Amino acid sequence: MIVIDLDGLKHINDTRGHAAGDELLLKASRIMRDTIRTNDVAARLGGDEFAVLGVECDETAASNLVERLRENLAAAGVRSSIGWAARKPEFGLRQACGEADERMYAEKKANHESGASSLSH
Repeated sequence: MIVIDLDGLKHINDTRGHAAGDELLLKASRIMRDTIRTNDVAARLGGDEFAVLGVECDETAASNLVERLRENLAAAGVRSSIGWAARKPEFGLRQACGEADERMYAEKKANHESGASSLSH
């Protein structure tokens, strides 16, 4: 499970208007669609958050997918914070989503403190 937050969407909406914010959302969603594998599922959770369910995706494949998402979003000028977690057999997707969300927020905090988009896991 991968959770992606678009950094700065609120600022764009507030300073450049909601049409500019909508363009950022469309740009990010196109990048995600073009980056994920055909069997993965991407969805907007709301606001500036997206999730990707990596279907039949081990930790190595997930790590590679996260790096491709980071690189492609950054190359397009889309600042983001990303967290991911593997579903463990004894737990469900809800726990993996929660863990991925916690990691995304930790990265977002680190990005905010450093003033840059971090590439850490």
